[in-house]
Amino acid sequence: MSRGSPQRRRLRSMPRPHHQVVADGQTVDDISPHRLGERFVARGRPKNDTSRLPERLGSNLDGEQRLSAEPPVDRAPDVGAQKISPVAPPVGADSPGQRKRDQGDEQDQRKDCCQHGHHLHRFRWKAGLAGFVNPPGNRVDLNSRDSAQPARDATGTMTRSSGMSIVGFGREICGDLAAAERREWLCTNGVGGFASGTVAGLLGRRYHGLLVAALEPPLGRTLLVATVDETVAYDGLERRLSTNRWADGTIAPCGYREIERFALDGTTPVWTAAVADGRVEKRIWMEQGANTTYVRYRVLRARTALVLQLKVLVNYRDSHGATRGDGWRMDVTPVARGVRVIAFDGARPLLLLADHGDATTAHSWYRNFDLAVERARGLEAVEDHLHVATFRASLELGEALTLVLSAEAEPSLDGDAAWSRRTQHDAEVLDTWRRAQPSAEGAPIWIGRLVLAADQFLVRRPLAADADGVTVIAGYHWFGDWGRDTMIALPGLTLATGRGEIARRILKTFARFVDRGMLPNRLRDGGQAPDYTWSVGETLRARHELSASRPRYP
Repeated sequence: MSRGSPQRRRLRSMPRPHHQVVADGQTVDDISPHRLGERFVARGRPKNDTSRLPERLGSNLDGEQRLSAEPPVDRAPDVGAQKISPVAPPVGADSPGQRKRDQGDEQDQRKDCCQHGHHLHRFRWKAGLAGFVNPPGNRVDLNSRDSAQPARDATGTMTRSSGMSIVGFGREICGDLAAAERREWLCTNGVGGFASGTVAGLLGRRYHGLLVAALEPPLGRTLLVATVDETVAYDGLERRLSTNRWADGTIAPCGYREIERFALDGTTPVWTAAVADGRVEKRIWMEQGANTTYVRYRVLRARTALVLQLKVLVNYRDSHGATRGDGWRMDVTPVARGVRVIAFDGARPLLLLADHGDATTAHSWYRNFDLAVERARGLEAVEDHLHVATFRASLELGEALTLVLSAEAEPSLDGDAAWSRRTQHDAEVLDTWRRAQPSAEGAPIWIGRLVLAADQFLVRRPLAADADGVTVIAGYHWFGDWGRDTMIALPGLTLATGRGEIARRILKTFARFVDRGMLPNRLRDGGQAPDYTWSVGETLRARHELSASRPRYP
């Protein structure tokens, strides 16, 4: 399609949707359709506008409800499980340091780029801002009886009281496993920890999990809770809401088929699952400033009581590793409202609690999870996780169960209060931006989403000399705080969002590591000395000392 063709002119005249553009301070000038109605690629060029974006096309396709097979527990998958030949998923960077741009056909090559707050390029999700849009004809009423029921603006788009619209999609994506597992979500906690996964619910990366705790903030990232195996019993039916891929290629259970809708409420991922005429909503968020994840299940529609069973699968490993559970026994102890897990002597205790229902202990390894993205990258791709607790609760219409997964000593069990704190934090971030930027009042809603995404890169780095230290995470999932990346991203993440005080604290933090005029390339875990390798090389290159030394040291 040429730049002057009637088709391109027609596309550019279409109204702008909420889309997956992620920026740091540059503007985005061009949204090019890679298969119209499927996805778009953002190209950043300063001083251009975003006034001509094509509307994303889509439809709401009904999906078939099916009973999923039981998962394998120390055994082969059950007969009747769906067998899918693994197809190479989107390939990430070959190593954590590499960054790759998308290439080739949109159908065959769906490639990730590592996340960097100072780079502007397209990938599926960016610091909680997954690349999700709200296609026409796909605005599904969540039928919530909760007081937080979304309102609708003049266009019919669902909004919360903060004015931030909800973006999402229905069965045409959620019911397509290949499409749903390509789309990833991310929640962060402001101290370096995160929760992450796929829309389909299956684990695709070693970095996916419900609680990846920063035990030495902002680093020391440790996978503590991998996933929850979810079963709903309602009106004589039983449905498995989880989805797993096993090492032999089997998909079991196939809970993605039950997902009616996925949406982002601010930075919070929200699923709506259908069980007959019943509807169950699940949302995941993290406590700001704490290694605690909340998973809330609420009954949106039901004629009778609905019984929820949740099996929590845990681990205790470095976020870059993989676990085989042979011979490993964890200490699992009942406590009030749940269980406490100690993986080994000296390990940080893990609390698994619920504000409703009963909890029982367990100790059973679920073996041979297949991590498709890691397999495509040529890394160890088979892993085991330990089932340590089962929570059961009977819920009536409008009732909720909040699961609390925490590495903190005394996490709050009040799910309503925890959700209020999450929404209040996001609202304060947006209010700060609006006060600082007069143009924010009429800005597109997706700009506000970028402001929330920017906040997720800003994390605490407490130091012995400065307990209020702040730094910038160079990218999720595997990057820490890098000096060069921090300085490049600083204006877009802080000054453009009205957070000058945060910028001052970041500069003050890095000033403590200046050595002979050099900022560190990266800060390390566990009090190790900073790495200045890149800074030394750039200094020599700037002074032309490398070229002068090559004749002597080729």
